[in-house]
Amino acid sequence: MALARWERWDPWREMASLRAAINKLFDEAFGLTSEEQTGFVQGWAFPVDIIETPESIILKAELPGLSKEDIKISFDNNQLTIKGER
Repeated sequence: MALARWERWDPWREMASLRAAINKLFDEAFGLTSEEQTGFVQGWAFPVDIIETPESIILKAELPGLSKEDIKISFDNNQLTIKGER
């Protein structure tokens, strides 16, 4: 007769699944989803103000810790991209 195998309860395994669930909740709440779903690359989120005037569109981004030389801005196919690395 075979004896039933009992696994020891591992609290860290439970914590890992809880952490994954919390991360998913925050990602969904702040709109951080995969690139395949949105077309956007996940990364560092930063506050941006967009002001439209009759002559132009002004974009103000808060990028703490970056100098002007660390920031790359491009506009291709109607998509504005702001890249920076800290």
